[in-house]
Amino acid sequence: MKRVRLCISIENNEELIEKEINGIQNKDSITYDDEETKTKIKILNKVIKITRKNKEYSIELNFKEKSKTLCKYLIYKDNINIELDLYTSIIEKKENIMYIEYELYDKKEKVGEYKFKILVRED
Repeated sequence: MKRVRLCISIENNEELIEKEINGIQNKDSITYDDEETKTKIKILNKVIKITRKNKEYSIELNFKEKSKTLCKYLIYKDNINIELDLYTSIIEKKENIMYIEYELYDKKEKVGEYKFKILVRED
């Protein structure tokens, strides 16, 4: 386990969000707190799993290149479960950089197209 500095960018058709955050890196995962939201990125052989949780919601995204997977979104207040189809077009993993391009669909209708990039630097 080591402390790292994360440079994160998330881009969709409407906006670009860039942040620098402190995190913890283990052999196959990265965890960090983004304001009130706890985020864990689990890096497996051919799948990357991102879980984000706070007081209001929990979301689980499973990325597998050139594949359709399920995105589970739970809103606690009204106990609403939303399942979206997630299509991952690109996953690039290098020593300290991870890049994912993906699209989210609700009942075959595209609801968003995203580019996620994370750069890991030793703290």
